[in-house]
Amino acid sequence: MITNKVINIDDYSLCYNTSEAFTSGLFFSKEDILIPYININISSENPLMLNIGDQIEFSYLILREVKSLQWDGYRDSDVYNKVVGHLVINQNNDELVKEYFALVTSNIWLELKIKYKKCEVFIPRGSRINRTYWSSRDLGLFKRNVDNNRSNDFLQLRNIPPALSSKLKSDELIPIEFTNSEPEIIKEIKKDW
Repeated sequence: MITNKVINIDDYSLCYNTSEAFTSGLFFSKEDILIPYININISSENPLMLNIGDQIEFSYLILREVKSLQWDGYRDSDVYNKVVGHLVINQNNDELVKEYFALVTSNIWLELKIKYKKCEVFIPRGSRINRTYWSSRDLGLFKRNVDNNRSNDFLQLRNIPPALSSKLKSDELIPIEFTNSEPEIIKEIKKDW
């Protein structure tokens, strides 16, 4: 297992399964996006030296040179509170990868479509890795097994390891707000999704 180092997973991005992960949101660092995740599942061969089926307690996903971000989902688990939107981050027309990621916070459930140039992962030292479902709250069959203080510090980016912060393009990390776009943009997103 590789920890405390930024690892490029461009050729293995499908190994980093976000479908059952939890986060506090997305954060801008210039034209990069940083996402802190709890409970990432390793679903295929990977350069992280982890086994298929392993669950990572804490990890960061870093998407470099993001061109655009689209979202589709719900706020407060209310089907009548649909949130669909689009954000253009830069006009760069270089060759880009388009991937889908899940975003689950305490009050929002989204599917994200992100166009970016490079995908990296950072697993902080001390993050537990095994076949356990990691949760910072009780979720039906899954009982809390992540310390609240540790998870809050991690999700609020209070203790970003220097090995990661030195690789970010800015010291300022700005949270992304997910709101509805204009009706014509929503129609375009729905058509293209």
